[in-house]
Amino acid sequence: MTAIGDISATTNPSFNYIDSVLASLKSKGATTSRKVSETKADESKARNEAKELLGMLGLKLNPPNIKRVSALKELCASDAVLKLAFGEAAKRQTPSLNYVKTVLESWQAQGLKTKADVAAYLTGRNDFQTGAYALFKKAGVKTALNEAHFNAYLKWTNEDVFAPDLLSAVAEASAGANNPFQYMTKILANLKEKGMLTKDAFGNTSAAKKGSDAAIRQRAYSAEDFQSVLDELDFGTEADE
Repeated sequence: MTAIGDISATTNPSFNYIDSVLASLKSKGATTSRKVSETKADESKARNEAKELLGMLGLKLNPPNIKRVSALKELCASDAVLKLAFGEAAKRQTPSLNYVKTVLESWQAQGLKTKADVAAYLTGRNDFQTGAYALFKKAGVKTALNEAHFNAYLKWTNEDVFAPDLLSAVAEASAGANNPFQYMTKILANLKEKGMLTKDAFGNTSAAKKGSDAAIRQRAYSAEDFQSVLDELDFGTEADE
C-alpha cells in the first residue's frame, strides 16, 4: 500500500503500471513497507550518484545509464576510484561509459585498487607526459604528440637511460630540422651506438667511465665529438609530419 500510495501521489498510473511497479519491488525482495522504503532510498542514492558521474561526461540521466553506472561500480573497490575513472574519461573529446569501463579494467589489471594507488599512478603518468611534451616542444615539434612520440620518449628515458641534460641538448640541436622528431631519433640512435649517454661526457676527455649499470659503459667525448655526430646526419631533409 505504501508503494501504491507513493505512485498515485506523483502520477496518474494505470493498474498495469502499478502491477509492474509491485512486480519490480517483489523481485528486489521489497515485500514490506520497510523494505519498500529501503529500496526506494537505495534507488534514490544510486540515481543521485549516477547524476553526478554522468554529468561529468555530459551524458543523459536515464534508467539504462543509471544501470550501467551501477555495473561499473562492481569493477572498482570504492566510489572514489570510480569518480577518478570518470574524470579520466571526461578528458576525452568524446567521453563514454565504455571508456570508463576500459580505464577501470586497466587499473584492475595493474593491481590499482585504492584511491591512493590510482592517484600515484596518475601522478607518475602525468609527470611522464609533461616531460615528453616539454622535450618535444623544445625540439620544435609542432604536430600533436602520438603513440610513436611517447614510445620513443619512454625508450630514451627508461631503456637507453639518456641523461635529461643530454636529451635537452639533442632537442635544442633538432629545433631547426624540418622533421625534429625524426632528427632527434637519428641523433640519439647514433649517440647510443657510440656509448654517449650524458652531456657531461662531451667536455671530458678522460678515460672510459662505467655507468651506474654495470652493463653500460660510457666513453668520454669532447664537444667536437658531439658535433661530429650531428654532422654525420642528414640535417632536415624530410618534412615534418
